Amino acid sequence: MYDFFVAQLGAENGKHESWAKQVEHVFDYRAWHSWKIELTHKRFSDPATPDQEVFKTATGRSNPLSTLSAGEKRLVTMLPLLAAAHAFYSTHGYQGPRMIFIDELNAALDAPNLRMLLQLLRQWDFDAVFTLPSMQPLLVPEIGRIGIHRIQQHPDGNTRFTVPSIWTGTGSPRTALIRVPGQAGAPDAQ
Repeated sequence: MYDFFVAQLGAENGKHESWAKQVEHVFDYRAWHSWKIELTHKRFSDPATPDQEVFKTATGRSNPLSTLSAGEKRLVTMLPLLAAAHAFYSTHGYQGPRMIFIDELNAALDAPNLRMLLQLLRQWDFDAVFTLPSMQPLLVPEIGRIGIHRIQQHPDGNTRFTVPSIWTGTGSPRTALIRVPGQAGAPDAQ
């Protein structure tokens, strides 16, 4: 990037009234980079050729996003961010957790879109932390084995605590038992 910007500054030399304007022009990506945002959806396809993807370009006057449901709009904004995180974690030599945090994972998503998102997160091998009002939407095969921490409120009304559970992909989540060292008769950790 350094070499690119130095070359750009050299190419702009003398074209602007001040050094500040020259630097401003070089760092304004719109001067040297352009892109277009395209969206495809099964609704955009021609009924005669339903298997052929049709892309619509988002412009200032026409936005194909406006035809999508709230859940589809959420996916459209979430997927590029997840793809960027996946690309970062996939760089050569990266070692460490592949953490992502998603608040209200299932907000505005219907069951099929939530399952697709969960399948993608699993496929990209993310270490994910989600918040949800209820754990039920997560109990689908696409999620696999997960740890769940349910936040509970103590009867005194002032204290909150978590109850850890493990879901293995079938049945109901099982409360995780944690052994506290030094306590006689404490069950083994599971």
